[in-house]
Amino acid sequence: AGFVTSLCASYFCLGINNIAPAKLGEVAKGFYLRQKAGIPLSQGLGMIFWERFFDLNALLAIGLLTVISLGKYEAMIPLGAFVGGVWCFLILFRLYPKLADFMLRLIPFARLRNLAEDILVHLQERISPRFLIILSLYSLVFWAINTLGFYVAIWNVGGLSLTWDQVLTVFVIGVLGFAVPSSPGGLGVMEAAMVLSLGLFGVAKAEALAVGLVLRFATYIPQTVAGLLIMSITGFSMKAVRQTSEEVETL
Repeated sequence: AGFVTSLCASYFCLGINNIAPAKLGEVAKGFYLRQKAGIPLSQGLGMIFWERFFDLNALLAIGLLTVISLGKYEAMIPLGAFVGGVWCFLILFRLYPKLADFMLRLIPFARLRNLAEDILVHLQERISPRFLIILSLYSLVFWAINTLGFYVAIWNVGGLSLTWDQVLTVFVIGVLGFAVPSSPGGLGVMEAAMVLSLGLFGVAKAEALAVGLVLRFATYIPQTVAGLLIMSITGFSMKAVRQTSEEVETL
């Protein structure tokens, strides 16, 4: 796809997620890559799966750092169980390719079954040590930058005297609030998560909300503006985004 196309696809995805509900930008990203780079929809959706799955792995790793420090291991059990379950499926899928045939027979619609087959083939081709290591390194850089943003907002902008593990706890809860497929861009949910998490360490609601709003505007506005700008340049309207989402749902 090339660096510029990939960058535009990512900001297009984030911009759509910020103004549309249910993480619609994830589907739109796959169609954007198909339109602009000729990447088959199955490959685009497959790569989006890897991207989001490794986001969960990174979040789990950061969460484990916080629970080791705070001693609340049960907090990471649901996320750990989900991530571990997906890894078990991928390993079994790699060791026993015929498992895919069994799963595909459970899908009643032919077009949806064909798309699922292409995605599974793509996933199977990508499961290799080299690919997983490279993706892990990219995820590490991305999440390190995100975490640094929280430290800057809480320590330098907010002036709060939290320890490093407390900041990580706030980061994990805040990101989980943002990731929930609810309102566009997690509006309100992320702010509530910030108030809740900072409140665990004695921060007043007004201060916690102020920090949450600083983080919100520092990410929401640039992403949304960039996404709308790309949409206007490429002619990929919100109507087209909704149509592409409906196309996936009706396959």
